[in-house]
Amino acid sequence: DRNHSLLLWIDSWDPHEPWDPPSVWDPDMKCPYDPDYEGADMWQPIGGTTEIYTEAQLNHIRMLFAEKITLCDKYFGKLCDVIRWEGMEENTLVWLTSDHGEPLGNGEHGHGLICKVRPWPYEELVHIPLIIRFPGCPAGTRITAFAQDADCAPTILEWMGVPIPPNMTGHSLLPLIRGETAKVRDFAVAGYYSFSQSIITEEWSYIHWLHKGTKGYDDQDPISITGQMYASSAYTSEENVKALNEYKKQRALDGADQWTCNASTRAEVPEGDELYDRRTDPFQLVNVISEHPEVASELLNKLRTFMQDLDA
Repeated sequence: DRNHSLLLWIDSWDPHEPWDPPSVWDPDMKCPYDPDYEGADMWQPIGGTTEIYTEAQLNHIRMLFAEKITLCDKYFGKLCDVIRWEGMEENTLVWLTSDHGEPLGNGEHGHGLICKVRPWPYEELVHIPLIIRFPGCPAGTRITAFAQDADCAPTILEWMGVPIPPNMTGHSLLPLIRGETAKVRDFAVAGYYSFSQSIITEEWSYIHWLHKGTKGYDDQDPISITGQMYASSAYTSEENVKALNEYKKQRALDGADQWTCNASTRAEVPEGDELYDRRTDPFQLVNVISEHPEVASELLNKLRTFMQDLDA
């Protein structure tokens, strides 16, 4: 009964790290996606750059991640079973998504990073899954059109028959899912607040760095090491608070806050903007901005217009 609707939000922390699926705990079990690996399980990798790992270790980290996703998939299936057993399948919309991806290695796997420790909106971090199921939704269909997190609320509201507030910036995806339109967006945007903005079209992805050439803060500097100690300390004396505030200041960029939940996080961005051809380089490995400056300029203008319209 859509006049008596219930919205249930279920938050699964996994497949967040630590990536400790069943094979990590069972001495008689091998990781099903990397059964020939002979080294130690990298179930809690040190976030940062990848220099301390071999390619075999990096691959194993990714395979443990994949095993953890399989575990999540199994228990999500149990939830779907309950929906079916309780007779709610014909009046329930299921929406599965995530908040971000994860850099997990070199090249296409993570641009040389483990975990989200740089404000870099590359594909591996910002491209997230979206699976939707509701009565009448064509099963097994994959739609390549752009969608964004902001489209979640309008879609659910329309499905429940609730008017969409005019100040919402998202779009209902129902016309897209039902085949009534080919797209609801001409492009997608992503970014990292105060550090980077990007725009993704069918042909191109363009990254605009807001602080070009910033090298970040050296993790081996005394203030950084001290800050890490105080950041994880239970002491709240005036001296410790002062030291922690100084640490945050040093770890920031021009006084701007930088998310620092990981000790290896650095406010570091490249020297200049970047342009990638999604048709031949979907994982953003070859910057072609010097070859197509007119494309970059056009995308930057689109990005600026879009952000201005959002009052961002």
